[in-house]
Parts: sequence; C-alpha cells; structure tokens
Amino acid sequence: KLLKESDIDVPDSLIDEEVEYILQDMKEDMGEKGMPFEKFLETNKISLDDLRKKYRNEGERRIKVRLILQHLMKEEAIEITAEEIEAELTKIKSMYPKDQSAKIQEEFDKGALKNQLTNRLSLRKLFAKVLA
Repeated sequence: KLLKESDIDVPDSLIDEEVEYILQDMKEDMGEKGMPFEKFLETNKISLDDLRKKYRNEGERRIKVRLILQHLMKEEAIEITAEEIEAELTKIKSMYPKDQSAKIQEEFDKGALKNQLTNRLSLRKLFAKVLA
C-alpha cells in the first residue's frame, strides 16, 4: 500500500544498477545449478537487453521499497549496535561447520555480509516495532 501511495521519482541510473544486480543474482543462481547464463538466454530465446527491459519494473519497485523502508527506519529511530551485529554473525557461524568460520569472517570483513546483517537486523527491529 505504501508503495502505491508513494510518489518517488527514481533516477534511471539507479534502476539500471538494480537491474544489473538482479541479473547478477540470476547468473550466480544458474551457475550454482550448473547452467551457464548464456545457455539460459539461448534456450529461452531472449537477449540480454530484452531481459534488462523485462526486469526494469522490478528494479524500480525494489528501489522504492528500499527507500520507503529506509525512511521508516529513520522515522522510528532504528539503530543496530556492533554487539547485535556480532551476535548475529556468531549465530550464522554456528550453523556451518567449524572449518567454514574463517571464510564467513572473511566475507564479513569485506563488508557485504556486514551490510546484509545490518539490514536484516534493522528490518527485524522495524517490523517488531511497527507491528507491536
């Protein structure tokens, strides 16, 4: 409902970037399943440009949702502490074999995993506060 009521003008460059993230996720997912992305395009008789056009609305929707959630988090003063992030990282590490712990820490130190955990915890707090 918020998405429909919001009047957010998203720059084309942000939409293009989000579409590239969507396509990268698709490539990685297909690669994990053993199908080269180019084979997918060939099998489905679709060009990369057509696929970009297909996911343009989804890219725009994702950005708008993200902006709305960020606004709500700011309005609700949602903050995540280093201790909360560390606790979530420890929880994740405990779900994997011990020999994976260093690799998980390495991913965390690179920054992307830290951002994911921060976002996850922020959303959890926002929903708990708003839906309480």
